[in-house]
Amino acid sequence: MEEIGSRWVIYYFPGTDIPLPLGGLNIFTAVATVVILSFITIVGYTWTHHFQIIPNRRQALLEIVMGWFRALIEPILETSDSEIIYEIIPFVLSLFSFILFGILFSMLPLPYIEEPTSDLNCTLALAIPSLIFSWVTSIRFRGIQGLLREFKGPLFSEPSNEKIGIMAKLSVLFFFPFKIIEEISKVISLSCRLFGNSLGSSIVTIVISNMCFYIAIPIFLDVLLTGFESFIQAFVFASLTTVYISSYLANENSKTT
Repeated sequence: MEEIGSRWVIYYFPGTDIPLPLGGLNIFTAVATVVILSFITIVGYTWTHHFQIIPNRRQALLEIVMGWFRALIEPILETSDSEIIYEIIPFVLSLFSFILFGILFSMLPLPYIEEPTSDLNCTLALAIPSLIFSWVTSIRFRGIQGLLREFKGPLFSEPSNEKIGIMAKLSVLFFFPFKIIEEISKVISLSCRLFGNSLGSSIVTIVISNMCFYIAIPIFLDVLLTGFESFIQAFVFASLTTVYISSYLANENSKTT
């Protein structure tokens, strides 16, 4: 029990006294991330290579997955524009796959195997690109002015008469700081939710395993919790990322629907 949360962290560059930035490097997280990304890359390349007009079983399964993801994000985006949807699907599907296999990775019967998402650094590394991708997508379809309009607030761009025109322009001083706080809270919310749930399920399994003296029940419980958690956490993270992207495409969606 006293080993819960322990990490093998390198704090200095090997052979030197130069400290590593951001508090050091978690070896278990780094190795697990490389293994999972390599696995996803190999599987993705294999499954998307040599597409055929008449799909084989592998291609048919991939098309089913893509269709399921489109059905998932299309209502959230509130648009049927295929250009927007297929711009977003690869990114969201990549996040979903990494979290799914990252959590399932901990089920391998190997020593020193742990979920990379139980490390806050890993979840931050997923949340920050999600926010940046939301900005890039907004610029891609609405232009830089469309992105800046979100930070200026709703009153800045609204037509107004001379009496309240100055107040409408000055409203940016009120909305801009709150928008910055909102963007920061998105990163904190995404990363801490995934980190807390991943670490929490591991702690629950360890606690119950100690209570049962590591007899049959912990094995079944670990498989059940890990399998259920992997899909739920990947689904929630992907859905929330799509919601954040949708918030930047609201005006664009109203044009295309």
